[in-house]
Amino acid sequence: MFKPPQINSDYFLIVNYEKPLLTAVVSSYKNNVGYYVPTFEFAEVTSNAKDFDETKLGDGEIDEHYISRVRSQEFNIKVHNSLKRLRGCKYLIIIGLSKNQISYLDFLNDYNTIYVDTIEEVDFTLSHLVEKSGYLPCNRSNAYDALYVSIENNLMLQIDESAGDIVFDDSNKRGVIVVDRVDNSTLPLAISYATAVNANLKLIDSPDVDKSKYRILIQKWKEKASEGIEDQAAFNDLSALIYPSLEHIDFLKYEFATV
Repeated sequence: MFKPPQINSDYFLIVNYEKPLLTAVVSSYKNNVGYYVPTFEFAEVTSNAKDFDETKLGDGEIDEHYISRVRSQEFNIKVHNSLKRLRGCKYLIIIGLSKNQISYLDFLNDYNTIYVDTIEEVDFTLSHLVEKSGYLPCNRSNAYDALYVSIENNLMLQIDESAGDIVFDDSNKRGVIVVDRVDNSTLPLAISYATAVNANLKLIDSPDVDKSKYRILIQKWKEKASEGIEDQAAFNDLSALIYPSLEHIDFLKYEFATV
């Protein structure tokens, strides 16, 4: 049976979506098995909030940064509301955000905010705030496998290009989390989630398929299902796209799975 993790409200993380390795290293310091640290990904923005002046737009002139600004303003509201629902945190940690991103966050001065901009800053900035058993050296290309091992063993990642690859085997756990090796912060956050729910982890290469094909097939499948019709063709086509990436995983031995 799936057991939801406990929320560790000591920390609240906002990470740059485009800084997965930095996010991974910080996650090794802040995450523990069975606990979830509230974390939000902030996509890159194209302008600084302080640079916009609507009164300076000429007649018929279009604000080229409109979509980015609105998205960032909405992100600010969403994240601040979430933080308030948690009744705050001991440490609000800003991970790799650009000056443009930070300019949209209007609540940072209301909390004990810590800024981590580079991997080299992580240990000095965060090690005194956590109780870990030691360090796990890993090279950059193997950092995400190492992240899972580090959290499972209460260790902090230490990037060392001379370190050998770290591998891990399945343990006797009830669930499995399957994660694509994508080049953004979603990868380390999904790995941290696997440890939070105490599940096995399977890292897979992303299928080399246009994502629109997935959406079209899923939509066709859902539409037919809502009419009480089983669209076996759409199901088979969808399975054919996904199966090569998952065929090595024995899902039957698990009580729950997230892909």
